[in-house]
Amino acid sequence: MALTVSLPESHDELPVPVEPGRELSPAECVELLTHGTTGRLSVVTAGRSELVPVHYLYDEQLRRVVIPVGTANLGCSHASWPWASFEVHGEATADTPEGTVTISGEIRELEYRDDIDRISASWPGPWSVGSDVRWLSIDGTTMSGLTAGG
Repeated sequence: MALTVSLPESHDELPVPVEPGRELSPAECVELLTHGTTGRLSVVTAGRSELVPVHYLYDEQLRRVVIPVGTANLGCSHASWPWASFEVHGEATADTPEGTVTISGEIRELEYRDDIDRISASWPGPWSVGSDVRWLSIDGTTMSGLTAGG
């Protein structure tokens, strides 16, 4: 079945524009990252851009987004990407408005056992990460955020 979309006949029929969002402060970006669990990882593989949905957590000690890679996260089953962008859309909290946060940077596999043990222990269920999990982190060189327009 084909999907057919009707375009407006004139500009008069276009929807009324919404107010643009405002930039989020670094603290608001971290707040949204801390409360989220699902995001999107953008990578380039074999010259093609891919957007991969992933479960994640924001580790406040490392100040990085951390993503488990293994059998329980098949959409992100390898770590061959040197750079990536990560995006999360966060719901409003008591201190932070609804918004989107993007981080771009180098992907690194966590190596220190203390970090791995701490993150494994704080992994938010119900998603199992399995025993063969490897933890990737995004060493963000840029972070930006924008509130939802209204």
